[in-house]
Amino acid sequence: MLFYSIGVASPLMNYSAGKTSIDYTQYSNENIKDVWKVVNYGNTTEWHHPNNKSYSLGITTGLGNKWALQYRQFNTKMDFVGVGMKTQEVNVLHKMNEHLSAFVGWHQGKYTNDMATAENKDVFQAGLVGSMPIAPKTELFGVVGLGRDLVNYEAGVAYQIAKNLDVNVEYRYKKVRNLKDYMGGVNYQETIIAQGFGFGLTYSF
Repeated sequence: MLFYSIGVASPLMNYSAGKTSIDYTQYSNENIKDVWKVVNYGNTTEWHHPNNKSYSLGITTGLGNKWALQYRQFNTKMDFVGVGMKTQEVNVLHKMNEHLSAFVGWHQGKYTNDMATAENKDVFQAGLVGSMPIAPKTELFGVVGLGRDLVNYEAGVAYQIAKNLDVNVEYRYKKVRNLKDYMGGVNYQETIIAQGFGFGLTYSF
């Protein structure tokens, strides 16, 4: 059985006006793969490196009447070569029932490399959001989000350690295809895949 969430940690499901949650997750063992090719030639090269440090940050605010607004970002980089990806997104959420919401939004991805000039890749995305209690003070959560050249999902467990504070453990997989960059007069297309476990905090107020 799948449960979906848009949060990078225990998701905000109370969309009362002004109700807000802030999420931060640190990934200390992120596995990153960069599959790149030279445009017009088709030959591909693949870099793969484990145990990278990445992080994600998000804020969700209730608008009232079962609606909420959200901003998220995710930044990852291969430690040994400095290659990675930065993403940010803005989503509108609509609550369908106590545990499930739907979202639509804008997602921007960008290849990062100190030696290259990269373009932003802007796409429309959509998905489902939710959470489910599984024990006292404990929730199961996850995410499914899709867009053109974009796949993102997360799943994890959140435990409430204080009235407004959760600690979280999660697994995340994110793939963004056809990120464009230019280096040395050559055009490239990059596919970045980042996956691994993270630990985070969610503060609600």
